[in-house]
Amino acid sequence: MIPAWIGTDLKRLWIGQLLLRTTWAVLLVAGAFVIKNIEESPVWNAWLVWMLLAPGLLANPLAGVAADRLHPHVPITVAGMLLAAAMGAVAVTAFSAPAADATATVLLVAAGVASLALAFYGPAEDVLLAAIVPRQRLPTAYAVDEGLGHLAELVGSAAAGAALVAAGAGAVFGGITIVALVATCCSLGLRHRRPPAPTEPVGRSLRTGLRHLWQTPGLLIFRGLLALVLATVVGVSAMLPFYVEDHLGRDASWMPTVALITAVSGILGMSLAGRCGCDGGRRAWQVPVAVLGLSAGCLALGRIQATGPALVAIGICAMSLGFCIIQARTLALMSSPESLRGRVMSWMDTIDAAAALVVVPLIGHGAERLAVADRVPVVLSCAAAGIGVVALMMVVMPTVRRHLALRLGVGHA
Repeated sequence: MIPAWIGTDLKRLWIGQLLLRTTWAVLLVAGAFVIKNIEESPVWNAWLVWMLLAPGLLANPLAGVAADRLHPHVPITVAGMLLAAAMGAVAVTAFSAPAADATATVLLVAAGVASLALAFYGPAEDVLLAAIVPRQRLPTAYAVDEGLGHLAELVGSAAAGAALVAAGAGAVFGGITIVALVATCCSLGLRHRRPPAPTEPVGRSLRTGLRHLWQTPGLLIFRGLLALVLATVVGVSAMLPFYVEDHLGRDASWMPTVALITAVSGILGMSLAGRCGCDGGRRAWQVPVAVLGLSAGCLALGRIQATGPALVAIGICAMSLGFCIIQARTLALMSSPESLRGRVMSWMDTIDAAAALVVVPLIGHGAERLAVADRVPVVLSCAAAGIGVVALMMVVMPTVRRHLALRLGVGHA
């Protein structure tokens, strides 16, 4: 039975989110394998991830202003339309020139458009969730929201790997074009309307959100540290085709198994964050422990070549990361004034993207220059060391510890 607090708008939002995140997952996985097969270079795969992040970095501040000023369904609908257009362009190119450099080039451009779409979608979804979900239910709602995202990644990754082998890139991207169009139709049905927001110049609105962050150093430093962790995970994820094919000796058809373990483990970690100790002092030690678990998982992945133990290590990484994501999202949103939430969340996304724009190319170019047949163990060992240092900094920095220990009246103290 569906709980009473899950209303019509929330159902439509989550259905649309499930479809859009599926499209995003297919783009990331299928795009990585398509570019690898055309170019055979880790640098090209790193640039794909870079293009999925760079335009969003530029658009994130404006997306936050839009989320605070407009009805939430407007940026959410625009995001769906942009994503559908980008995937349609890749499908047309892939059908006409499946193995040409033109397909790789169009794919990089489409990734940039998708980055813009997701930049406007994220803050608007956060604002809408906070408006239509009771405060006490927010950690649970965020856990469900992110869990649906992982389910979408499971469906998208499985579909991408299997469909690439069976039907080719054109069919894959044509299919997710239709999926993105259906998601757009769901967002058109959202009925929530916010009261008129006070108007002020865009530049002043941007500075207001940034000033709030600057005056909340615990939030700023914590999200900066977590951004380094997320960027490292994204950079390592760009190496996934090389890990699967070169390190484990598998092909793209093995991706559904990886996606299943990642989704189930991530949802478990999010559920733990939503149900236990999501408020007060427990958070101050739970988050560093979860980050340390992610570091240990990365280190194990670099040492393991058997598929069974590798899946266990992937599960540890996904569970730890899922836990951290829910904790950070709840903390950032609920510790910010209601009128600034869209801008705060967009600046958080900007910090994440800025870190990734630096870290991901470094990982890609570093892997390219390694004079070894299997680059994966070295890359994963370096990633584990960096993430471990971040966990230590979260423990030893008093400003971060105080911020993590804030009591917000959500979840359990």
